[in-house]
Amino acid sequence: MRNKLYLIGYPLRHTLSPQLHSSYFEKMKLPLSYAAREMPPGRFTQVFKEMLAEADFLGANVTAPYKQSVVPFLDELKGDAETLGAVNTIVRRAKGRLVGYNTDAAGFADAIRASGRETVRRALIFGTGGAALAVLLALGEMGCARFVIVYRSNRNVDAARKLISSIGKKARFVSLSQFHDFFKWAEEEDVFGDPGGYAKMESAQNSAAESTAPAPAEANANANSDGYDKGPKHFDLLVNATPTGLFPHAEEAIADHPRFFHLFEAAIDLVYNPAQTRLLFLAQIEGCETISGRKMLQHQAVRSRKIWVREFRAYEKHKE
Repeated sequence: MRNKLYLIGYPLRHTLSPQLHSSYFEKMKLPLSYAAREMPPGRFTQVFKEMLAEADFLGANVTAPYKQSVVPFLDELKGDAETLGAVNTIVRRAKGRLVGYNTDAAGFADAIRASGRETVRRALIFGTGGAALAVLLALGEMGCARFVIVYRSNRNVDAARKLISSIGKKARFVSLSQFHDFFKWAEEEDVFGDPGGYAKMESAQNSAAESTAPAPAEANANANSDGYDKGPKHFDLLVNATPTGLFPHAEEAIADHPRFFHLFEAAIDLVYNPAQTRLLFLAQIEGCETISGRKMLQHQAVRSRKIWVREFRAYEKHKE
């Protein structure tokens, strides 16, 4: 029987996916098993090939850092996986073809809509990895026209730029170090306590060539005449698409300046363990609506299960 499912990634001690999927299969009386299968980076290729060679292998979820790494091993990419070049769901078709899907983008959109938001106009996203790319795609389809993308390293910035261009959107890219320097500068200049603070920010940008504090010009690169970056709430949504704050480092937050959260109407953290990350805790204290990453986990899981169950039934029928 072709019925084994896995979650592959590294590390996986934080994961809730085996519990989530196994309880569903048990409830629905489906003879499918689901287990976490850690693949250390140095052994990824060997262990991944061993998994694919198992006669009862049906499929897998893929999490960091392997959403792009699995692509060369697959026969076909479908839908968002093809657009993103990243896979979070693998299925072995009845005749043995390995097909990759990406349910992250749709799962993210489902979670945002479930919170009562049908559209998002402006968003700030931390991260440029596979999860962040799925967020960009989903928000683009939800009507988001302007993005600020905060990156920690240059490794995936080109992929994010390419995706933004392909979906016809605008984005500003800001390094995390510049972002933190901006808030240090803003406190020193009393931008947040000064009623004319936002005008001061614009002034700093306009004189950036002469300024001794270039960071705010970089971090506030989206300020423009149409009011995109003016006022106390610049964005509809804040998204953390990095692993910062993930168990066992739950005390960490990628941003913790209290005034920062005043810029957003809502915040979602894709980290789902713990359910309320420090980022979401701080955002909630400052008046933001918060959305747990568990909502996205649940919605993308539903979409993955539909793919596996369909193929399981097709395979059982093919055997007959």
